[in-house]
Amino acid sequence: MKHHTTALPDAEITKRIITTFTRQALPKARQLGATGRDELIKILRAELAAQGFQVYAPVHPGMYHRQRRIGQYRVDLVVNHRYAIVVKHSRTTPHKDIQRLEGALRQMGLPIGFVFNFGYARKIIYRVDANFQE
Repeated sequence: MKHHTTALPDAEITKRIITTFTRQALPKARQLGATGRDELIKILRAELAAQGFQVYAPVHPGMYHRQRRIGQYRVDLVVNHRYAIVVKHSRTTPHKDIQRLEGALRQMGLPIGFVFNFGYARKIIYRVDANFQE
């Protein structure tokens, strides 16, 4: 009997983006002594572009409540007009950043986002899928 599993949407691209962060950008940043968030974002952008991805500069989608703008959220990179990436350097689990990224995805009309938190001794990676059915 065959078991059918539902593949995660964009599973192959997800794997490539995460692998680029974990095996190329982060080690390269450490090798160069680049420990800052902005430096890591620049290295990640270059590594993703070298992989053939279209990578776009930071965007600042607005955050709204009842049609009123209450602030903005920074998305560090947009990849292939489909994926948003946020890079954090924090010791805590960025639950608020996951929620904010989900709202930003909806605002920008993008289906998938990633939060890469490199503040821990080990890397913490979150994938966020926007729910457009609400």
